[in-house]
Amino acid sequence: MNISLTPELEQFVESTVKNGRYSSASEVVRAALQLLKEREISVVLNPVSSEGKQKSSYDFSDLVGRLTWQGDAVTMQRNLRDEW
Repeated sequence: MNISLTPELEQFVESTVKNGRYSSASEVVRAALQLLKEREISVVLNPVSSEGKQKSSYDFSDLVGRLTWQGDAVTMQRNLRDEW
């Protein structure tokens, strides 16, 4: 797959790799897509009404005790990254 970036985004990706935060441009794009995916999930779980106000009538009490975090965040991020 090939993607086209604006010059500004291309410069951002290159500088992010250059400063050592990521090892490749592909890794930067995967991380960005993962954030976009998480944001999309957040929008589904926390929809905004047509007036621009977040709906607060959702009850997630049925999830209490069922969601747990296992492992450390860095390892989880790398595993998700490597699955792409």
